[in-house]
Amino acid sequence: AGALVIVRVSDLTQATSAPGILLADTWHHIEFRCHINNSGIADVYVDGVLAIDGGTADYYVNVPGGMTIMLLGGSYSSTISPGNIYDDLVIRTDDTGLPALLGEHRIHSLLPSADTAQADWTGTYADIDDPLGAVNDGDTSYISTSTLNNKSEFAVADLPVSPTTIHAVQTTVVAKKTDTGTKGVTAYVKSGATRGDGAEFGAANGAYRIKMDIHELNPDGAVAWTETTVNSMLVGVEITT
Repeated sequence: AGALVIVRVSDLTQATSAPGILLADTWHHIEFRCHINNSGIADVYVDGVLAIDGGTADYYVNVPGGMTIMLLGGSYSSTISPGNIYDDLVIRTDDTGLPALLGEHRIHSLLPSADTAQADWTGTYADIDDPLGAVNDGDTSYISTSTLNNKSEFAVADLPVSPTTIHAVQTTVVAKKTDTGTKGVTAYVKSGATRGDGAEFGAANGAYRIKMDIHELNPDGAVAWTETTVNSMLVGVEITT
């Protein structure tokens, strides 16, 4: 129990860590690296220490190819089964081989915390500040508009820590339409006077859709984000078509 295993999908070849490397009721940082290739390589680090050396192998055989990583949590029964909680999933892709270790990262969810003077939509920040993991209350609280080019902007809560590096900012919007026709919605970040728009998405009639956009750079100067610029940024939504 408490072990990790890499499984090659094509033939179920396994590489397993030592047992007990993961402790019950304890958070661990797990980093899984792989190079999917006929002469690929894979390894797993737990809390910065090498836990599995998958070695060099053909990780690109047959279809489907590739590999998966699994947790060996313990024995299952009809009444008891091991439970695992995963948080802050970070995925990096690189086509040049086995990437360097990323190290421990955290994702912080910053909720709308105040209205601004740009408030064309009906409703306030308090209608859209549901905490992460909260049940979507559907049509109980929301902001709304039916007018082209209407936009509203909101301040967001400050970061709870002072990070040395910020890799990106992501916006997440849940939206739907209640009338006929088409409506395009664009979510954006605003740093200073400069907007960074996400990709427009079509709100579906009668059904909520989730749209996420990643902004790797601060749009004000196309530079890396800092604690100061994240804490002072605004987030907004606009009807763009």
